[in-house]
Amino acid sequence: LMLMCFIACRAPKTPFLAIISPEPINYMGAPQEWLKAIIAVETGGGSTYNKNEPLAAGILQQYPIFVRDVNRILGKQVYKLEDRNDPAKAIAMFWTYQQHYNPEMSFERMARIQAGGPDGWKQSCTDKYFNLVRNKLFNS
Repeated sequence: LMLMCFIACRAPKTPFLAIISPEPINYMGAPQEWLKAIIAVETGGGSTYNKNEPLAAGILQQYPIFVRDVNRILGKQVYKLEDRNDPAKAIAMFWTYQQHYNPEMSFERMARIQAGGPDGWKQSCTDKYFNLVRNKLFNS
């Protein structure tokens, strides 16, 4: 005796290629590209002096409290206030600060921490700054 079984089969609603090939990942840029966009937003590639922020200095418009915090993170006095005006040292301080407060290197956090300090990524007032940096990076 022969039993015949029929199993109802249906094609999946999702196309086969979509199953084996997930949605493409949108390129968000490299950390160095975000840093360049932040520098462009901060100083526009021009003067590192901002009359609206007399305490901020250098290509990243870093404040004295920022330098003190970087030295605290490093556990010793490595940087001086005038180091904010040295692009290489300003960038080194930026990465120290980011690695401490943003170890996963989230690009949004990177920009928002630059604008609002260690917990800047939690502050709604840094949303506009993040959008400025993102637009500078992707629309320039």
